[in-house]
Amino acid sequence: MENHFTLEERIQFLISKLRKQVKPIHRDSALRLSADALEQVETIADIATKAYYLNELAIACIEIKLADKCLEILDRALEATQAISDRSTKITEFSKIGSGYVKLGIEDKGLNLLDRALQLAKTLEDVDERDYALCALAFACKEIGYNTLAIEIAKLVEEK
Repeated sequence: MENHFTLEERIQFLISKLRKQVKPIHRDSALRLSADALEQVETIADIATKAYYLNELAIACIEIKLADKCLEILDRALEATQAISDRSTKITEFSKIGSGYVKLGIEDKGLNLLDRALQLAKTLEDVDERDYALCALAFACKEIGYNTLAIEIAKLVEEK
């Protein structure tokens, strides 16, 4: 039978299935699914797309409490993100990775990445691109409970 699904569709399907493995009894299945999804993600040639799906996979692992697997994936996402040339995309991915590290209790590393994202966002000359990046960063900060920081970042969007 022919495979009519794209690589990205297969990855999305695996991540969706992974998110349903919430009970401790499903841990082995979740580990297999996360390994399968990671294997698929690693075959993506475009570095920005790879970083995006690594982050999506890491978020799913956080949701179902696979901390060790999540840490492994976040480290890979960070490595991929550092190679991204588009600064706006890099900021968005740094924001997600930083948020993920904080959720895992690795606060210093997470905050460092959030700060890197903020400093990089401040260098964007295109106002729309800058605002989009700052909104992604503010969302990441709010998601981890750093509401005051999220508000301060959101205020930067108003400063045009």
